Amino acid sequence: MKKTRIMSILLIVLLASAMILGGCSKPSRSAKEMLTDVIQKQTEIKTSQGSMELTLNVNMDGLDVTSLNDPNAVAILNMINNLKVDFNYTSDLDQQKHAIEFNADMGGMAFYGEMYMYDEKLAIHMPFLTQFLGDPRLSDGYLVMDLKEMAEMQGSTMDMTNIEETQKIAVKLFNTVIDKLGENALTKNGSSTIEIGGESVKVEEIQLNIGMEEMKTLALGVVDLLEDKDFRDLVFEMVKSGDPLMTREEFEEELNAMDPQEAKDAIDQGFQEMAEVVDFAKSGLKTKMYVDKNDYTVRSTMEMTIAVTEGEESFDVTFNVTSDAWNINKPVTIEIPEINEENSIDVFELLYGF
Repeated sequence: MKKTRIMSILLIVLLASAMILGGCSKPSRSAKEMLTDVIQKQTEIKTSQGSMELTLNVNMDGLDVTSLNDPNAVAILNMINNLKVDFNYTSDLDQQKHAIEFNADMGGMAFYGEMYMYDEKLAIHMPFLTQFLGDPRLSDGYLVMDLKEMAEMQGSTMDMTNIEETQKIAVKLFNTVIDKLGENALTKNGSSTIEIGGESVKVEEIQLNIGMEEMKTLALGVVDLLEDKDFRDLVFEMVKSGDPLMTREEFEEELNAMDPQEAKDAIDQGFQEMAEVVDFAKSGLKTKMYVDKNDYTVRSTMEMTIAVTEGEESFDVTFNVTSDAWNINKPVTIEIPEINEENSIDVFELLYGF
């Protein structure tokens, strides 16, 4: 009887422990569910610091550069090959302040720059712009853009400086895109510990692979997304930036006159024509996200390759981006330099003289 009582107590303890552990642990999520949660979590980030490394490589082993008739094309290819840009940033959405520093190496030429966003203005300090724009004030000063004024001049109806509102639209659209991806496009690669901002962080890795079929699926999905008002608003702003004279009425008329099936057929035809010069077997996009215990992406990597083949010649371009984020939702300090009429030039004054 005593042994039975002890076994009953042990069984109750084990059941209680299992319930406690089960209640404290996160339920297992699919890669798609996890990615959806991670994207949503990005909208909760108010402050952060981070870094980003961007590289671009052009493999011209299969290309006879001597056959190129345009010498400028060869110069440009050599310049962008082994391009590298390093960014460091600090961001505070509540204060609407952002600071970015970058160093770039392009074809052996080194560039340095700073960018600050504050009071709905963007100030850029890039000394190398002096030789391109011909204004000596840029060597020590700042090129300033009033973002709100520029939006009004373009007739914009969206406040693109409102990052929170833009994020909401982006999340909504991104989730729609995720739903169109097949399960094979997303995988969970397990857990590991990585160094972020001088600290060891345990992360879970999600991988997103986009090949020809996925690209085609996403492109076709854009046609369906045009039924979404938020997406239409975003597309209108993008179109209007290139054609300031287009009205919303004209934009809506063009969209409403478009036959969705004809648009999808045109996209399908476009991919068939693209396949004649792009080797999709060697092309694609691979993204990895390293997610901490709070579902924040503390590191992400992206590799995009485009392999072009025409006749007996070929070349491929590989674009790599690695970004880290730390001090997420922790106090950060952003020092905006003193920018005044003496050390700055308005972008409209530079371009149009007023």
